[in-house]
Amino acid sequence: MRLLERATYVALIAVSCLSAWVLIRNQLLTPRASRDSAVSPLRGETITLGDVIWERAPHTVVLVLSAHCHWCKESVPLYQKVSTLHKATKAAFQLFAVSTDTGDELSRFLSTNLIEVDGIIPAEAASLGIRATPSVLLVNRQGRVVSSWQGAMRSSDESAFLEILRKSP
Repeated sequence: MRLLERATYVALIAVSCLSAWVLIRNQLLTPRASRDSAVSPLRGETITLGDVIWERAPHTVVLVLSAHCHWCKESVPLYQKVSTLHKATKAAFQLFAVSTDTGDELSRFLSTNLIEVDGIIPAEAASLGIRATPSVLLVNRQGRVVSSWQGAMRSSDESAFLEILRKSP
């Protein structure tokens, strides 16, 4: 009986440890997908993003995405519009994607959806403090976040965002 009792305790401890690890990994270490667009607390902050040189264009758009994120997939039409606008007005803004996946996964996601970016940056290199995908940042020449949204954008936010990009010098 004692052997069965000990085996039960060991199994219970193992399951508890595994459950705690999964909870920590999913809730604290992995960016969460979000439907609700909200202004990010990063607005006004100066950020560093891998090897991005902010001075190359008046604005830089940073898309924080995951190929596995439902709301990222639902936001593809917006990203396609941004990509098309980027191609049409090359000097107006830079366009980068921050990958919360492997670079290959996000690269396939972008090419499958006809979204062209200037570069894909791994999330570890970004260290932006963003905990939700999708997120969109609009950054000026000094590396300061001018506007940002976490979660899928509402249509009114999308229109305003695209208008800012169209008017970008």
